[in-house]
Amino acid sequence: MYRVLIVDDEPFVCQLLQKLIRWDALSLRLLGTAEDGFSAWERIREERPDIVITDIRMPGLDGLELVRRTREAQIDANFIIISGHTQFEYAFSAIKYGVEDYLVKPINQEELNEVLGKICGKRSLLDRNEQRDALLRTSLDKLRENYLLDLIGGRRLPAGLAEFNESCHCAFVPGLFQVIAVRPDGNAQYHAPRRELEVILSRAAAAVQKAQDFAVVTCIADGFLYCVFNFQPDDHPALAQSYRLIMDELFTVLNLYRNCEVTIGLSDEAAAVPDIPALFGHARDAVAERLTLGCNRIIPYGELPPDDGAPGLSAAERTELLNIVESCCADRLLLFVSRFLAETRSLPVRDAARLRKYRALLLDFFGMVQDAAPDPAAREAAILRLKEFTAPAALHQYISQTMGNLFAQYCEQIRTRETRPVADAKAFIEAHLSEDLTLERVAAQVYLNPAYFSILFKNEEGENFSKYITNLRISKAKDYLKQPPYSVAQVSELVGYRDQKHFSKLFKKIVGINPSDYKKLHS
Repeated sequence: MYRVLIVDDEPFVCQLLQKLIRWDALSLRLLGTAEDGFSAWERIREERPDIVITDIRMPGLDGLELVRRTREAQIDANFIIISGHTQFEYAFSAIKYGVEDYLVKPINQEELNEVLGKICGKRSLLDRNEQRDALLRTSLDKLRENYLLDLIGGRRLPAGLAEFNESCHCAFVPGLFQVIAVRPDGNAQYHAPRRELEVILSRAAAAVQKAQDFAVVTCIADGFLYCVFNFQPDDHPALAQSYRLIMDELFTVLNLYRNCEVTIGLSDEAAAVPDIPALFGHARDAVAERLTLGCNRIIPYGELPPDDGAPGLSAAERTELLNIVESCCADRLLLFVSRFLAETRSLPVRDAARLRKYRALLLDFFGMVQDAAPDPAAREAAILRLKEFTAPAALHQYISQTMGNLFAQYCEQIRTRETRPVADAKAFIEAHLSEDLTLERVAAQVYLNPAYFSILFKNEEGENFSKYITNLRISKAKDYLKQPPYSVAQVSELVGYRDQKHFSKLFKKIVGINPSDYKKLHS
């Protein structure tokens, strides 16, 4: 069902057109109406109607300008122009812009619906052809994409040029090969939505296809646009110009997405097809160097510093980090992370190597705080996020915050785990206050060694176990003595003292008066 937008600055004309169109017979649906050219343009741009019926003369933005803008924006809409004028220049301009038909008011219902019927027939035929072609293109594109993804991931090594051409449905010839990797990012203050980055990658792919002087195949994967160029040794000047044109096109796109940046990584050259998978890695490593060199530029792999490697945490660093985790000291963790990041930043290695070291730090840390660590999917997402940063300060802040927040959760879990036995013990004591409560008995209730439980209890309550029991029993005794039904002997039994004389002596020592006088004082 095709959607129709009706545009006229006279509302009654819009209403008349709605009544004249045979909607069901033509399988048409009214998208809406607009009473001026500017609002019509907004709806065309946002909702992309299939058919637009518009007056030619309207204030602000006339019908012909509306058609021109739609054509320039490459929006596939059929236009029917309606007008109260029969001047030749209007009709000529309408034909120039590819208007489907030009109808003069008053509008004839049969003529209007005949034109609409022709449009629907054409669109239906085009849609069927496009669906067939799209299905074929999709199948070929999917085969090419899967093949290139295998090369990018190192899961396949091409046997030779014939296999590469057959799998990629291209016509590469013997010569040289080079890979570029285009990577869009949000800037240091902006985490770009995935949709924005996808639009930039699509525009980059379109820009690459304009490089018709060279055979090229493309593939979008993991936030990169990869392009494999095939060229001859004397093509270097033209190839360099093509890369500059691609970058210029991307700068044009960035004018629409001002909070985004883009980097192009340029691999070395290779003369053999089996070397192409390594070129993908070259281009990725070149892009990674944007942390140091900045974005919005082309970074050649050949200009990167030597890759001497950057191992993960040393044994001493891992031991220090483990000790910090066991101590639950946030200040020590902050100092460790700050020192580690500064030292890693100063290493004379590529940014790709630094990223591997940062990744090792997070993985080791996740393993040490596994009780609080995110699930595997969230853990992998946190690791992948490292590659999205284009400024060292923002990356370092992310690592510090990620580790700091997770460490706070871990320490809270440890504290909860240590205080839980004490809370359970206190509940047991409260419920069995009239019974014989020894350290061994209460520790057994919470499944802890008596000596360890004694230390844990004192650390949590600030007083040792026996003093806590005594203070609790005297406090409960005071409450009972304030209630008339209970005698001193009964209260002594209720709070766990079988010897009334001992109870009275202990009570006076703590409260200052004996239980009998306390009871009289509060009766």
